[in-house]
Amino acid sequence: MPTPPSRGATSPDPARQSREGRQKAQLFRQYRLPPDARDARRCDLDPILDEDGLEVCESQVADCGYAACLLRMPDGGGGIMIAAGQDRGRRRFSLAHELGHYHIPRHKNVGVALYCADADLRAREIDARRLEWEANDFATELLMPRRLFARDVAGREATFRTVTELADPGMYDVSLTAAAWRLVETSREACALVVSVDGHVEWLVRSEAWRYPLAEWRRPLPRGSAGEAVARGESPNPRAEPVDPLVWLSSSDGRWLGGDSVEMFESTHSIPRLGQVLSLLWAIEAGD
Repeated sequence: MPTPPSRGATSPDPARQSREGRQKAQLFRQYRLPPDARDARRCDLDPILDEDGLEVCESQVADCGYAACLLRMPDGGGGIMIAAGQDRGRRRFSLAHELGHYHIPRHKNVGVALYCADADLRAREIDARRLEWEANDFATELLMPRRLFARDVAGREATFRTVTELADPGMYDVSLTAAAWRLVETSREACALVVSVDGHVEWLVRSEAWRYPLAEWRRPLPRGSAGEAVARGESPNPRAEPVDPLVWLSSSDGRWLGGDSVEMFESTHSIPRLGQVLSLLWAIEAGD
């Protein structure tokens, strides 16, 4: 799963637009998959693509300028072009995203070709790019249905050790980023995912239970955090690593922004080819 989420935005639009992408994906799970596959964690996309007449090709152009591109034929069907270099899980999300564009009714009037950049595959509901977050909603629900994923997350630590198990091909078969994002979305724990590029915060998501401020977009990773250490060359740690809450929950002028008593743990993952470091933060308050 894993978008950037909107820079600086922290809450959904009060009007809350319809979740057409999610609803369409739920119908796919119910009617487009065989009965014995509807509750399977891994969704096999190949039969869906074949039935829709969508041929998948990998772009032969370096730096093609998009992550995925949907090409529609006038009488139905068409093709999906995928940028080279995407790993298995990321490629599956790109394909599911384009399936969302293909099947969500309002997306059928955007032209013959629809080019989606990396940032489009990170759009969420609070972003202005409605077509893109609807397609992401579709892809997320198709590949990681909430009712199953929330059940698998319940009672588990918010760490990349958990994320790795969920992202495995034997489970949901998605990228670690997508699985980490979905864990934060579905967890009842106070947790957050912070994604940085070259040592600076690029985007973040918070669980509903998370009630603390966090570093804003492009702010350097806080000194003393596990993420900052990984950005400097240390090895990531997929387990829950204790971290001083002051490191993450204090403002630039040193003011404490957390609760009266909170323990914090940080789990990290790195994607060197993208210059990314991912931090999963997990906060436990006294009495929890």
